[in-house]
Amino acid sequence: MMRANGIWGVRGWVLASMLCGLPMVASAQQAGSVTGHVICGDTQRPARFAGVLLLGVAKDLPSPAPLKPGADAAAVTAMTNAEFNLLNVVRTQTGMDGSYTVANVAPGDYYVFASVPGYVQPKAMVRAAMDAGADMTKPLPGFQVVHVSAEGSASADITVERGGAVTGHVMWDDGSPAAGAVISVVSTKSDGKRLPSLFQMLDVGAGMGGGYVPMPVSDDVGQYRVAGLAPGEYVVEATMQVRSNFSMQRGVVNMRGLGAEIPLVAYAPASFQKSGAKPITVSAGQEQSGEDITIGLTGTHSVSGRVVSAEDGHGLNLGSVKLTDASDKDLVRGAAVDASGNFTVVFVPAGTYNLTVTQGADTEPSKRKSTTMMLITMPEVVRNYEDGLQSVVVGNTDLVGLNIALQPSKSGKPE
Repeated sequence: MMRANGIWGVRGWVLASMLCGLPMVASAQQAGSVTGHVICGDTQRPARFAGVLLLGVAKDLPSPAPLKPGADAAAVTAMTNAEFNLLNVVRTQTGMDGSYTVANVAPGDYYVFASVPGYVQPKAMVRAAMDAGADMTKPLPGFQVVHVSAEGSASADITVERGGAVTGHVMWDDGSPAAGAVISVVSTKSDGKRLPSLFQMLDVGAGMGGGYVPMPVSDDVGQYRVAGLAPGEYVVEATMQVRSNFSMQRGVVNMRGLGAEIPLVAYAPASFQKSGAKPITVSAGQEQSGEDITIGLTGTHSVSGRVVSAEDGHGLNLGSVKLTDASDKDLVRGAAVDASGNFTVVFVPAGTYNLTVTQGADTEPSKRKSTTMMLITMPEVVRNYEDGLQSVVVGNTDLVGLNIALQPSKSGKPE
């Protein structure tokens, strides 16, 4: 799965798919309205075609928890169900004079946010509050809130402040540009906790309501620019998806290799370990330039082997192999097994790693028939296996021939 700071990944797609089925328009007899203006704080001019978001103030939210790398769609959906029961969200857009009107708003209290490219983004504001220790299970103090009553009209004017920006280049260690890297500028105060799903809605559907801020990606010469940052201390990271593959043949879609490899992450100026990142200070409205990232693949190696059944030694055709640096849990490399249980994890720096194997299973092709134009291949699990764990040391050469034997799960049945 792609990283949350740079790419939606599984969680974002779940949020978007659930959003499509949400009833978000109140009946005319019970609805109120909200009007106002959005002004740019540095120019005192109207923010034209800005995004405006009313986000219902939910009380007693579930405590946010870290989202484990590799979490599947079912796990993410289960994690968010309780939060979505509390959701009220309406998105609109300002006109040429910076004014907006939102009709058919269900009665209640709403946070009011505005999104304008280059200005501090709503999600950055909420993340900063969270990193400062705000209780995310309670209504957030210091954020603009408007009360909407049945058949009443409320007013909320918003001033957006110019954010800081970070620019630089992403390069391979041979000096050539690394195009297509997703750039994340992450607060050094962040402890890895996710925002509650309520605030994930600050991103979902942004392009449909104005104020859309594109995902920062390095261009063909490796250049990137991330704007709209709240003042603070950050580290810059670049994420590259490697060895992803997808196929569709005669209407049959095989998504097994799509995102099977854990993305490669490098930190500025030139480290695969977060502990080697150089913190930078971002000020309001100021641009921090020259924050280059070098992705040094020359000194990395591969780790390969086979995942087998401890009973008879046959290769498992489903499983995920992950290497986590013993001294830095943010350095993670991984890959999926192939149809014979073989795996190869690429671009692994020298060091000591905890190797884990999860989701080990024997599968067979699905016998279900598609009623649509395309059939997405989803194998049926025949038998599950216990997770495996061992320590491995990667030196100055590739590590080959690992044999990881997994015990069948106690039930042996699909979970």
